[in-house]
Amino acid sequence: MRLEPIEKPRGLLNRVAYWMSRRELGKVPSVISVVYARSRPLAMLGYRMRQFTEKGVKLDPSLRLLIQIAVAEANGCGFCVDIGRAIAVEKGIGLDKFNAIAEHESSPLFDDRERAALTYARAAGGGARVSDETFERLRKHFGEREIIDVTAMIAVERFYNGIAIPLGLEADGLCAIQLDRKGIAAA
Repeated sequence: MRLEPIEKPRGLLNRVAYWMSRRELGKVPSVISVVYARSRPLAMLGYRMRQFTEKGVKLDPSLRLLIQIAVAEANGCGFCVDIGRAIAVEKGIGLDKFNAIAEHESSPLFDDRERAALTYARAAGGGARVSDETFERLRKHFGEREIIDVTAMIAVERFYNGIAIPLGLEADGLCAIQLDRKGIAAA
């Protein structure tokens, strides 16, 4: 981590964010204590983007998280992978698919629709040009609005990765906290 976390935030909104994070995730994630505690506009943007992905995108919640984690993995963002997996556990979504994203093309855990979305997400999310073949495969399984939603999910995750990676934010152990809270043995 390239900047020290702010342990005692100034301002009511920051204190509320710390309290809510501890309550929801079991601790204050480094993105809040390092980034958002220093930038209220960025904190508000991050909050709005999270609201958008949870309420504005009309994809199944597990597919949304699979896309987010696939992009985070493609970019090597350990923090984002950890928080995505923690959210999956908190929402009661099993981790089997999340553990197999790298093998999504051959794993029997995924259907053709998920494979198409994950192949597209890993290509676009990692900064590569998406081939016509990959896009047509996505189009075969998703309507136009859904394609926009998948693409928007990729863009939002790339935004988060673009903050966490340069600042050296690593996994905070949030998934382990959620597994412990749910009484699930870590795999």
